[in-house]
Amino acid sequence: MDNMDTMNENDVRLNMNAGPQEPFHVRFSGMLSGGQPTDADGGETERSSADQELQEIAMRRATAHTMFKAAAIEERPGQTLLGTSMGVFLPTAQNILGIILFIRLPWITGQAGMLQAAVIVSMGCISSVLTSLSMSGIATSGRVSSGGCYQIIKKSLGPEFGGVVGLLLFMSNTFGVAMYMLGFVEALQDAFPALSFGDNQSNDNRILGAITLGVLAVIVYLGMTYISKVAFFFFFGVLLAIFSIFLGTFVHTADPDFNPEWSLSNPNVTDNGLVGLTWENFSENMKPDYSDDNSFSTLLALFFPAVTDPLAGSNLSGDLKDAAKSIPPGTLAAVAFTSFIFLAQVFLVGGAARRHVLISDKLLVTRMAWPIPHIIYAGIMLSTLGAGLQSMAGAPRLLAAIAKDDVVPILRPLVPPPGEEPRRVVILCATLSGCVLMLGQLDSVAPFITMWFLTCYAIINGACFLLAFDKSPGFRPTWKYFHWSSSLAGFILCTGMMFFIDWIYAMLAFFLAIALYKYIQWQVAKKDIDLVQAHGDDARADWSSGIRFAQARKSLLALQEHDFQFKYWRPFVLFLCTLSEEDGEYIPQKGMINLISQLMKRGKGIAFVAGTIPGKFNTDN
Repeated sequence: MDNMDTMNENDVRLNMNAGPQEPFHVRFSGMLSGGQPTDADGGETERSSADQELQEIAMRRATAHTMFKAAAIEERPGQTLLGTSMGVFLPTAQNILGIILFIRLPWITGQAGMLQAAVIVSMGCISSVLTSLSMSGIATSGRVSSGGCYQIIKKSLGPEFGGVVGLLLFMSNTFGVAMYMLGFVEALQDAFPALSFGDNQSNDNRILGAITLGVLAVIVYLGMTYISKVAFFFFFGVLLAIFSIFLGTFVHTADPDFNPEWSLSNPNVTDNGLVGLTWENFSENMKPDYSDDNSFSTLLALFFPAVTDPLAGSNLSGDLKDAAKSIPPGTLAAVAFTSFIFLAQVFLVGGAARRHVLISDKLLVTRMAWPIPHIIYAGIMLSTLGAGLQSMAGAPRLLAAIAKDDVVPILRPLVPPPGEEPRRVVILCATLSGCVLMLGQLDSVAPFITMWFLTCYAIINGACFLLAFDKSPGFRPTWKYFHWSSSLAGFILCTGMMFFIDWIYAMLAFFLAIALYKYIQWQVAKKDIDLVQAHGDDARADWSSGIRFAQARKSLLALQEHDFQFKYWRPFVLFLCTLSEEDGEYIPQKGMINLISQLMKRGKGIAFVAGTIPGKFNTDN
């Protein structure tokens, strides 16, 4: 029994739930000597063939899946539901193809060289792919409702882990909105130098960024229908800008003397610097040439926010027609597509421009564009607006789901009315993003986003690894490409990147995650939130209970007869007690429980306390 060391007579309460009026009933199935299945009465079981039984199982599963989809639609009456392309691929690709691609990646290539820049891009993309595989496994392990990553992880590991990941992702996306606004302003002022309110560049960034942030907040406030309509337009502009950059590299290669008027308009460069794809320039830019305090780790921290949101589709899980069917292919397709674009730009832009212009001109891609630079300016602004729009749309839904479950009491006022958009959380998200926006510099925001996203990815991959490796019955992903080894690799990669970038910030990030975990755990215990009644039996699941059970089972099965020799003997007591025939409660019996408790306290053994109630066996019950 539990806590046997401190047990006394009054602690024992055995409710067998089977008094004389309610006998405990068990039916057994066995096998005849001839191998025919039998029921408890000894007769042969009449059942259909194996093929028919399998067909019935398949029909039940299909019916359950249809009921899940119908229930999900009933929960969202009158709401526009999105498919794989518009609900997963588009927001994920739009979040990834942001400001870092256009403004910072050429500069990173000039500092780190094309080889190390490709390694930086590959590390970020691989971590995104591995995390996407883990999320695909979780998303196909059961029904996915609104609330995105929080709901998905909560159902597998409990509200504590789900709350930690949800809150960290909310903060990461909130910081991300501010980063996108600062990138938008940087491109806007380069395209229109007259947009200035003084000599202080940071103040210009704050004012213009706040105005743009307000416009995006209004669009998100109106609802997902309007976001999905403008998102495709934004994404098309981004793709057109990327195509213009790639086409420009081949134009300069075919005609090295191609010097349009805008190619020398930037005062930061003394010559064109665009020589086209030549072997000489390619070889020269292959090696690193770090300047100032830059290093591989600092550039990795700066680049990683570019690939930080393969979870954008899962964040909008409540707006998807079939989240389990849409999230895996949509997320992986978006990550693969954007990874190809990043690597292609490293080698095309790095091979077509001199190193000094890669480093000195952060808007080099605008001069490389063909036929006109305005396509790139439009693409940069549309990419930042689109990514900011998707982040501001996903973050409030995460926080609203956490507030709805009441695991963080301070968030109760943010719970949206049933069937409505989380507009109060949208206002909070816009306010917090505005506060971060006051930093005024894009490079000051990116490292924080990197560390928080890596922390979330490490938790997600680690959780999937534990569930899959332990073969938890509640974790049964149907995504055929999922394996626990990919989750383990993702956890090791993300954790290693965190400590490689900055071990102090990595420790602080883990400390913050642990503090949030303990706080949510304390709130759940303190206020006695009945999540089991509200959200099902798995809402209060202890993530480590399955591991403890598996270890105990393995240890018991490993016991051998010689393990009970006198040198290693432990008390092993079976006490058949007397129970009340009226209610099945334990009747104290002259200190026997106290005696057994003393034996267990010193001997560290096992005691079983059991009793029987005589009564008539009723087959009807």
